[in-house]
Amino acid sequence: SRPDASVRLAAVADAGRGVAGEMRRISDEIQSVRRNADAAIAQDVETLNVSLGLIEDLDSQIFRLGRGGRDVTGLIDQRQAAVDRIAPIVPIREVARDGGRIALFTTGGAVLFDGRAGELGFIPHPAIEPDLTLAGGDLSGLTLNGVALRTEGDYAPMRGGRLAAQFDLRDRIAPEAQAALDGVARDLVERLQDPTLDATLAPGDAGLFTDGGFAFAPADEIGLSARIELNARVDPAAGGAAWRLRDGIGAAAPGDEGASGLLQAIADRLAEARAPVSGPLAGVSRSAAGLAAELLSNVSAGRQAQERLATVDGARRDALREQELRGGVDTDEEMRRLLLLEQAYAANSRVIQTLDELMQSLLRI
Repeated sequence: SRPDASVRLAAVADAGRGVAGEMRRISDEIQSVRRNADAAIAQDVETLNVSLGLIEDLDSQIFRLGRGGRDVTGLIDQRQAAVDRIAPIVPIREVARDGGRIALFTTGGAVLFDGRAGELGFIPHPAIEPDLTLAGGDLSGLTLNGVALRTEGDYAPMRGGRLAAQFDLRDRIAPEAQAALDGVARDLVERLQDPTLDATLAPGDAGLFTDGGFAFAPADEIGLSARIELNARVDPAAGGAAWRLRDGIGAAAPGDEGASGLLQAIADRLAEARAPVSGPLAGVSRSAAGLAAELLSNVSAGRQAQERLATVDGARRDALREQELRGGVDTDEEMRRLLLLEQAYAANSRVIQTLDELMQSLLRI
């Protein structure tokens, strides 16, 4: 309505810069999640190797000392503590062997310990970018005694537990979120990169939003949301001029201050229902705002679904834990009973002492 108002044009540029900046921030958060998962995998692998080595040493001592008639209860407790450290990382089955020994297998069938400790291998990556993947050979997988293990799917040897969850986060969940965000970024860039929209643009020129300052090429979609920027020619903060929003990105000098054709065309293009060509939201026509809202809605629905599953799993865990405790020793309850017995014994001892003093007094009369 006021194409001549420089303040309003500057506000449009600020809004565009904000949209691009928010996409980059979200993309950075996604990659941060992947980096944290990669570091957590390395930590868990180290914990597994140390614990398995300790179990091997304790298992050997239990077998040797047990055959000699020595008490190995303390060693068994230490071994069980090491097994308990492994269980949250990888669900395991413990199998008894002769002489007090044990063997450990994952629920997926991998042998972690059976006389000798298995050695897990993993190489953390210091800097994870959107285009780095396990399938592409850029990121490390998991090995057991030098043999590569599958880390995804229902039949993965290490399925379940914290280790598998971190691999799933690094290699599936976060990349899917990145692909969805890249799809929204691509739709936004391509809507406004069309030379038919802005006559001052030549084929191959960058539009209102750029891929790191350059025109977007479909082959480079991965990580686009991490590189998207407002075109510097229209951004006063980058040395550009907001009047190019009105007169054209390629304009060399300001034009008619009352011209609103390009601004209206940009607004119409953003409101136009277009079908994204990539990402999980591809195939259904939406406006630019509608596409962003759909992405937000999907993420929110997924989060709520996972929270419901977490609630169910938490209730199941608590029920199993309570059932386990019923079959064991409640040390708090036993300590309470012991204190009551000690108090009763002290009271009875005092009564007996008093009676003894009375008897002695009677005998002296």
